[in-house]
Amino acid sequence: MAQQILREGHNCWKIANASRVKSLIDGAAYFSALADALEQAQESILILGWDFDSRIHLKGQADPTHTAPNLGTYLNSLAARRPKLQIYILVWDFAMIFALEREVLPFFAPGWQRHSRVHFHMDGDHPVGASHHEKIVVVDDAVAFVGGLDLARGRWDTPDHRPDDIRRVDFNGAVPTPHHDVQIGVSGEIAAALGPTALVDRHGAAGARSRACGRSVARLRDAGSDRRQSRDLSNRAAIRRQ
Repeated sequence: MAQQILREGHNCWKIANASRVKSLIDGAAYFSALADALEQAQESILILGWDFDSRIHLKGQADPTHTAPNLGTYLNSLAARRPKLQIYILVWDFAMIFALEREVLPFFAPGWQRHSRVHFHMDGDHPVGASHHEKIVVVDDAVAFVGGLDLARGRWDTPDHRPDDIRRVDFNGAVPTPHHDVQIGVSGEIAAALGPTALVDRHGAAGARSRACGRSVARLRDAGSDRRQSRDLSNRAAIRRQ
């Protein structure tokens, strides 16, 4: 009998079943599937990335005027519409050599206010020369996306990769070069394994380099909990005063 290659606790963290698996080739397919999943979110959204840009559009890319809201505005509106929804975003606190290519402080543009249940953290807790490189989105611990595509500018494209495709136009009016990558969409037990609590456990049980990410996820989750507790205390005080 052939020996199983992957062994839980030996050469992988966890083995979990998926009720559904789909390969999403290139950014157009991924962004569209992700937008549909986010719209169904009720309790939690976890976003981990090497890069993140709140100015991109998941849908409406075919319309150069971008009448659909950008990602930051959309996540804000989701939190406002769903009273139980907590949104956690953890991205790499990037090296300055990338500063000109990125949104320096997502969610902190002048005149823009992040919803209290949208929790954003830049992760710089790494060994020298290392980076946070996971690209994962988990919705309600029920659906997850894992692969090579960040939620950032220049990632949206179709398998045609036409150099003059104006649907790739970004918020600066430029048309980025074609971009090819793949993301996997999964649902079921595997999605829960990739959720916020499981990520903290996974990284906490790993080596020093991986524990750094676990600490950042934990801080992000705890920050959201602290804000909720503070808000609850304020509400109770207001009720007592009445």
